[in-house]
Amino acid sequence: MCIETISDVTSAVLRSLRLLLPAVAALIPLAVCIRSANATELVAVQPLTDRILMLHFDDGYVEHHRKGQPRSAEKVVTVPLDVDRAALPRSYRISSTDDAAFKQPLAPVRVGRKSKGTDFAWFADKFENGRVI
Repeated sequence: MCIETISDVTSAVLRSLRLLLPAVAALIPLAVCIRSANATELVAVQPLTDRILMLHFDDGYVEHHRKGQPRSAEKVVTVPLDVDRAALPRSYRISSTDDAAFKQPLAPVRVGRKSKGTDFAWFADKFENGRVI
């Protein structure tokens, strides 16, 4: 297949996503199991490409200080993902009702991981002489 225009690329990606979306939907019940087994929250499952699914986990949140309270009153609530288990392809199954290749649940070939903080606590109340107090 020769891709010559942006329209061709868009069409190719959309065709791939149509095949992949039923597999994404099949991961939703698995998400509930992962949440209860690992004490973390699966907040999103989405296709990144025709060959890569992204699972977005949320490991906690910050209870920020209120007006009039010191910044050090912030509290981090965390329920970490079991990263050892999450890194194993056998921890996941992908299936699809629309794609014969995924009629029987299959483990992914490979699992990758990227971490990125999204909510941060401020535990210092002030700076003195360039230092946090």
